[in-house]
Amino acid sequence: MEEARKLVTELGLDNILTDLRQYVYELSGGQKQACNIARAIIHEPELMLMDEPFAALDYETKLSMTDKLSAIFHKRHQTSVLVSHDIEEAIQLSDLVIVLSAKPTYVIKIIQVPFEHHTLLNTLEFFELRNKILKLFGGGLKF
Repeated sequence: MEEARKLVTELGLDNILTDLRQYVYELSGGQKQACNIARAIIHEPELMLMDEPFAALDYETKLSMTDKLSAIFHKRHQTSVLVSHDIEEAIQLSDLVIVLSAKPTYVIKIIQVPFEHHTLLNTLEFFELRNKILKLFGGGLKF
């Protein structure tokens, strides 16, 4: 229980997961998702596969979790594969962003994220990379 409490604090989830003895049916969707992420991390797997891990979280919690998870991944040298429709989330958590087409699915481009720390949401470099990725999606998006 102590290890779980430390991880909850490290992830900044103290305000969401206040009672670690709650049953799953007592948790909200966001609490369940945060709990699932913490449960996966606590076992320190060699590879984490995450499909839209922050979809059920409110925006403020998502920003905090993304920042904390990025720090944990880099501190532990954690390898993960993240599927996300959120370009900012992908940039913030990744060393590589693989942009895929819709149908048929193929790799459009593999982009190295050039930031040492991926928590640079308000920098010009971050916005330039985000816009570069957005332009890869084709004529549907105009800037």
